[in-house]
Amino acid sequence: MSRNSIRPNKTQAVDASIAFLFPMVRHWRRAIDVRRSPSMACMRRLSGFLAVTLFLTGCSGKQSGDLGAFVLQRATQYGARAQRTNGLPQLRAHWYFKQDADGFQVYIAGDHFIQLQSFLTATFGPPAEANGIAGRCYWADVGADLSLSREIRNAGKERVTSVVVAKRKG
Repeated sequence: MSRNSIRPNKTQAVDASIAFLFPMVRHWRRAIDVRRSPSMACMRRLSGFLAVTLFLTGCSGKQSGDLGAFVLQRATQYGARAQRTNGLPQLRAHWYFKQDADGFQVYIAGDHFIQLQSFLTATFGPPAEANGIAGRCYWADVGADLSLSREIRNAGKERVTSVVVAKRKG
């Protein structure tokens, strides 16, 4: 069907009995245009989020409980030396993690940067580098490389906090 058969040009006479159909046809054509459909845009975003989630959950796992105890236990497995292990606050959260022989990464949905920075500072001492405004901290002298970061996405609607621990080489 050509465009001219749906929408007459200015030289064609339009029968008044069918003239009301033209706006409906234009609306229908816009609605089926997948690239412009709001629901398809939402589905594209959702499918991207699901792909990341499946990637993270497929590699190692999803857990919930005391995040601080989890990070401390895993960090010491990769060579980090804690200055303090008693009397640390509990950090209740749900998180995803992945690990390999060289280290591990933990991803927490939401902005848990301040709580994790306080916990890691109490556990491993003050960071070697810290920029709370940019959402980055780095501990270098703890036996392993340990970093904390906050990422803000989607115009401030999504926040992800991550902890990365890497075993020192040599």
